Amino acid sequence: MTSQVITFEHEGNWGKALEYYDLQVQSGVLLPKDSSSRSLSLEHAEPAKSSYIASEVEMRQSRAYKGLIRSLQQIGCTHVLDMYCQGLTSSKEDFRHDREFAELQYEAAWRAGNWDFSLPCVGTSFPPTQNIKYDQFNENLHR
Repeated sequence: MTSQVITFEHEGNWGKALEYYDLQVQSGVLLPKDSSSRSLSLEHAEPAKSSYIASEVEMRQSRAYKGLIRSLQQIGCTHVLDMYCQGLTSSKEDFRHDREFAELQYEAAWRAGNWDFSLPCVGTSFPPTQNIKYDQFNENLHR
């Protein structure tokens, strides 16, 4: 499914990409990370392997959310995008301190002309989550 999404994005078929990202997000909802009803493969796996599988699922889930945001942005659904980002920020603790997610939100805000936009975690520094360096281009552009 991932290669199909990449193909749709490359072709500029953002409606189809949105559908696939939505399917990925919905399929992840069936296996939440805090649930005790994980699949049998996770229950019977070694602890180290289980945590690796869980982190892999979380990473795929995060990419799906961010892909859904990019697709909504490309289609021009600014109001839906704004409400979706607000919902993600309030319901998922991980996104409150995710620099890439913040950059996507700032980009959506300046593209939509939403100059009153501010993140709920303003004033908090973003911890270095990965070896990825973000230049805060969209945040600086918005300001």
